[in-house]
Amino acid sequence: YLNERQAPSNHQSNLKDLEVRSITETLFNEVIKCEEVSHDLKFNLEYAVLCFDAGKVLHQLNDLNGALTMFNKALVINEKAFGKLHMSIVVLCSKIGYVLKEMGDYDTSLKMFEKALFIRGNILGKDHSDNTQSYNIIGLVMHKKGDLDGALEMHKKALFIIETRHGKNHKSSAVFYNNIGLLLKEKGDLDGSISMHKIALVINKTFFGLNNHHTASSYHHIGSVMRQKGDLEGALQMYKKSLSIREKVLGKDDIKTVNVRKCISRLQAGLVE
Repeated sequence: YLNERQAPSNHQSNLKDLEVRSITETLFNEVIKCEEVSHDLKFNLEYAVLCFDAGKVLHQLNDLNGALTMFNKALVINEKAFGKLHMSIVVLCSKIGYVLKEMGDYDTSLKMFEKALFIRGNILGKDHSDNTQSYNIIGLVMHKKGDLDGALEMHKKALFIIETRHGKNHKSSAVFYNNIGLLLKEKGDLDGSISMHKIALVINKTFFGLNNHHTASSYHHIGSVMRQKGDLEGALQMYKKSLSIREKVLGKDDIKTVNVRKCISRLQAGLVE
C-alpha cells in the first residue's frame, strides 16, 4: 500500500527507456540464437535464464503479454529441470503473478502467488520470515478482488510471523499494521483503524525518525480516519504534521506534499463553514 518513491524526471525516463530497449533487443537476439541452435529447449537452463531476463525487461517496458510469455517459458524449463518444489519456481510464479495482477487477471494472479507461498512454505517452513512477502501480495490481490476479510487475514498472518520471529516492535511490522489499518477503515471499523495506524506511527518514529516519509504517511493515514469520524480538528492536526515532514523530506512540489496540502485546504474550508 505504501509507495513513497518519487517519479523520475522525463529526461531520466527517456534515457532509461532507451537503455531498456537496447537491452531488450540484445536479449531477444540471444533468445532467437538459442532457439536456432538448440534442438531440445525443455532442459536448456541457459535459454530459461534468457527468457527470465527478457521477461523482466518486457515487464519494465509494460509489454505484459510479452513478459508473461517469457516467464512462462522459463517456468516450464525450471520445473522440468528442478522439479516443482524449488526456489526458482517461487521466483517465477511470483513474477507471473505480478504481471497477471497488472493485467487485471486477479484470479489467476492469486493462484500463482498461492503456489509460490506453498512452495516457499515447504522449503523454508511455514513460519519463515520470507513467507510474509507472499502473504502480503496475496492480501493485496484479495483487496483488489474486493475480498476485504481475506486480505485482512493475510496481513494478520504476515504480522504474526514478523512479531513471533522478531518481536512486537520490528520495523517490518509497521507496513502490516498500516495495511490492516487501511482495510479496517474500508470495512468501517474506524476506531480499530486508528489504533493500527497509531502503532505503525510509533514503530516508524522509533526506527526511521520523525522526519521520514514513512512517519509522514502514518500521520496522513490517522488524519484521514479522523476526518471520516468527523473529528476535523484532529484530522487537521495530523495532516499538518504530515505536511511539515513531507515538505522537508520530499519537497514542496512533490505530488504527496501537494495532495496533503489539498486535504488541509478542504478541511479548513469545512471548518470555516
